[in-house]
This record gives sequence, structure tokens and C-alpha cells, in this order.
Amino acid sequence: MKGNRESRVFTRALELDIDLPDIDLDLSSLQDDQGAHIEDGIPVSFGNDTEALEALESGVVIIDHKHWGRLRVAGEDRLTFLHGQSTADFLAMQPGRGCSTVFVDRKGRTIDLALCLIQANSVLLLVSPSRRKALLSRLDQYIFFGDKVEVSDVLEQTVQLRVAGPGSDGLLQSLGAAGLVGQPEGSHAVFGAGSEPVVIAVGSGFSAQGYTIVASEGAAAEFWQRCIKQGAVPMGERAYEQARISYGRPAADNELTEDYNPLEAGLQTAVSSTKGCFIGAETLSKLNNLDAVKQQLWGLHLAASAAPGDLIMDGEEKCGKITSFTTLPDGQHVALGYVRCRSRGVQVDLEGKQVTVNGGSARLVRTPFATHMEGSTQAVKDQQ
Repeated sequence: MKGNRESRVFTRALELDIDLPDIDLDLSSLQDDQGAHIEDGIPVSFGNDTEALEALESGVVIIDHKHWGRLRVAGEDRLTFLHGQSTADFLAMQPGRGCSTVFVDRKGRTIDLALCLIQANSVLLLVSPSRRKALLSRLDQYIFFGDKVEVSDVLEQTVQLRVAGPGSDGLLQSLGAAGLVGQPEGSHAVFGAGSEPVVIAVGSGFSAQGYTIVASEGAAAEFWQRCIKQGAVPMGERAYEQARISYGRPAADNELTEDYNPLEAGLQTAVSSTKGCFIGAETLSKLNNLDAVKQQLWGLHLAASAAPGDLIMDGEEKCGKITSFTTLPDGQHVALGYVRCRSRGVQVDLEGKQVTVNGGSARLVRTPFATHMEGSTQAVKDQQ
């Protein structure tokens, strides 16, 4: 992976308790042996969706997200450049730290939510699969003459894994990465796996406790194998999608689109209110200062099946739209959707509100991931 030498500057040659990968060890072969159903290189399921969802709640899972995007931003002006391109305060970041940030357009509409890892001489951006090429093109477009910035795509040189669940701290400790336990999201270090580097960052990508790992193919395969031996349950993409919706993590092409802004998506913690100018700042600042957010992303528990695009109704009146839907292994129907959150000019508390979708009953619920704006006025229960 590019940038290995620079990263070792501030990691003090930390070592993981895993062996040098075998020359013929590859991740797909391990997953085949574990019963993975793979489509387009992505493990859809290991035939254990119920077990994996239970392990996410009470144990630890490991997820293969090698199809997620990974971009490297280098050059002397990299932090100033990224500071102006997204919502986080990059100028306050130090090597070994990181943050979530939102890339938005000039109208403040969402492009993607990214995890950024600040290394000694570069920044690693972990982005959604469908946004990698667009963000690479966008960042290249905003590099002006004289800017000392280089952006490269490191997807092919790396693999991205995630471990999540209450047992993830113990798993990391058993592998020799105990120093990351209890650190803020985005904190990371580079460890050695034999002669190969492994970047481990705090944060699972959604609100479940966990870590994100970026490594070469061989080191990632060895890491996967060691985690499985330590009791981690492999989770396929189908179960991950069910967990994502249950936890309320917005996804590109569903909740993260040009139809919505980060404040509506519950991404307040990724939007700095004190930094200087950035693309979309004027709109987001106005929405925040004037308490002008009109809709919010909420979870829904439904009595019947639904689909993205279905309307959410409050009596005879449309009040929102479904953006993601899934049925859990236990038969429970859950969804995410944007719902109008103002009544008579006042922000209302929607928690527990009864609505209908396709004529069936549904209830609005808070999700662990979203952080809703409380507004400048006291939120009140909607009595309508």
C-alpha cells in the first residue's frame, strides 16, 4: 500500500500477533472454505445471517468490505485542500487521528460520508463503493495550478475489513492492538503483519462498536483467518445491509443523495460548525443557524413489507418517503426514511409517532447512528 514508510514514522513499529502470510493465501479462498456465497467478488452470505446478526449484538463479527472505495490524498497542501472540500475540520487533525466527513455539493446536498485517516504524509479516505470514481474525479477537478496535492486510487493495492460488536475490543487486544481500545473514532495505527503493514482504525462504519482494517491482500487474509480462529463470526453483505438499516447508517444512493443534506441525514457530528469556508458551507450554516431543517432521517418499524420510494403517510397527508427497507431473519420489517419534522414553524419530536406505509401501520423510532438537530426552539411532541 502506498504511504507505508511514512506511516511507520508515528506508529513506533507496532506488531500484530499474526504470522507472515503464506504466499498462496488469499481471502476469497478462505471465504469459500467458510461457505461464502460470492457475487461479483462480494461475499453476500455465509449461510449464517441470523448468527451473524446475533454476534453483532453480543459477540464480534468480521466483514469483508474490499469493494468499498479507498483514496489517498498526498502533498504539502493536502489538509488545507480537504478542509475546503468537505465538512470536517482537517486543520485541527494530527497524524494518527481521523474523523468522519461529508462531501457535499455547492447547495449543501450530500455526495458521500467518508472516514478519513490522517497519516504523516497523506490522508486515506474510505468512501462508499459507488462514490469512489466520482469523488476521485471531483477532487482532481478542484486541484488548481500551484496546489501541492496528489489524489490516487488505492483500491487495487488494498483490502478493507471491519470487525464490529461488543467483543471487538477483546479481539483487538488478543491481536496486539490494545493501544487503540478506548480511543476516539478515526484514531489509528500501522501494525506489522510479518513484513506487511496493516492499518487499524477505531470505528466500524456504523454505530456498532468496532474497527476498520486496511491492508494488502495477503495481510488481510491472514488477519481474517486469525479473527475467525479467535471466534469472530463472518458476516456477509446481506446481513450487513440488515444491520445498517437497523442501526440507521445512511448509505450512498439511498439516504446519501443530492435530494438530502447532511443535517437532514443526522450527520451533525461530521459537520464542523466552527471551521472556515468550504463547498456548501453557506447553505449548511444557514440551515443550522436558522433552525431550518424541515425533514429528518428516521427508522421505522413496519407491520408489512415496503420498498424504497414508498410514501410515508400521516393520515391523508404525505409526510415522508422510505429510502431503505429490509426484513430481518425474525420476520421484523424495518426501514429508513426521511420524514417532515416541522409543524406550524416548530420542530417536533417524532419518536414513537404512528404513520402508515402502503396502508399498513408503522412507527417512527430513533436509530443509534443518527444525531438529529434539536433546533433553537424547544422540541415538542407532535399532537397532530
